[in-house]
Amino acid sequence: MKLLKNTAIAALILITACAIYGYWHYNSLKPTYEGTLNLEGLTEEVEVYFDDYGIPHIYAQNEPDAQFALGYLHAQDRLWQIELLRRVGSGQLAEILGEPVVKTDQFFRTINSFETAKKATKAFEAIPADDPMKKAALAYYAGINSFIKNGPTPVEFTILGIEKEELSILDCYSVFGYTAFSFAQAFRTDPIVAKIQQEYGDSYWNDLDVQWNPDAQKIPVFQAPKSTSTEVFDALSM
Repeated sequence: MKLLKNTAIAALILITACAIYGYWHYNSLKPTYEGTLNLEGLTEEVEVYFDDYGIPHIYAQNEPDAQFALGYLHAQDRLWQIELLRRVGSGQLAEILGEPVVKTDQFFRTINSFETAKKATKAFEAIPADDPMKKAALAYYAGINSFIKNGPTPVEFTILGIEKEELSILDCYSVFGYTAFSFAQAFRTDPIVAKIQQEYGDSYWNDLDVQWNPDAQKIPVFQAPKSTSTEVFDALSM
């Protein structure tokens, strides 16, 4: 009886310890929405405020720092999505997900998405170093890589047993290639949907569920002043 009691106590202690560790581990992987971080790569102090919807508002003294902060925040919220997108665009998804997605890799290799990304990367590298757009892009990528090096590893990487890799310019253009393809699908589907509505009426269109749900929640957005774009720009520049 005493042995059974000691076993029960030991099991309870073990379960409690596992629960505490699991709770701590889960919270350690969550994005950081408050506190102070010392990040190598910033030249001046940057402040970030998150509104009630979790949207970050970045206040920086210069554009490279703002772009760096944006990249860091993007990675802390979406690193696993970034990993998937770069692998889809480069035809390397099967390396982590196996046989079921081989055809997806074959498709994107067939349409030369990865080769196009390589050409775009060479063109980007040829842009002068002092070009403002290039500096902004490199700062953004540096912010993503700062999180990859210093931030917690998303649980998806742990589950699949893969290592985080720093994002390269080639990876970014691979993402662009996939995104461009996905957006291009609208040029094929939208005309078909419009033709169905025009020739057969709303009853057929409604079956496709393409209309905005009036009950869906909408996030309030900034309403620009009723003035010309020049006046608005001047007001923001003061």
